[in-house]
Amino acid sequence: MKPPSARRCVAPERATRPLRRRRITLVLRLQAAPSDEQLKQLRANFRDVRTEGDFHGSGPLPEERQEIELACYARLAFRFNRRSLGRLRQLIDYLNQTTIAPPESAAD
Repeated sequence: MKPPSARRCVAPERATRPLRRRRITLVLRLQAAPSDEQLKQLRANFRDVRTEGDFHGSGPLPEERQEIELACYARLAFRFNRRSLGRLRQLIDYLNQTTIAPPESAAD
């Protein structure tokens, strides 16, 4: 059995993983980090779901440090307005349709 740090994150059915809210910042775990073009599209098409700031990448949260199986996920963080739940669903659907999981490593 591989050690926890060597395990791959696999979930081919969707690009996003369960989300986590940290204070006023919402963090989505992703199979792959969004490209620059995808971030540009997010900023243009989903600015209404943010209260301030911008969409940005994030590393593992302090609360996730003990959850080694979550370390391999990319993260998208932003300050969610907590009103636009339908638009949040559309953002997640967009990420699921456009984010492609990284290719499998030959080191398996």
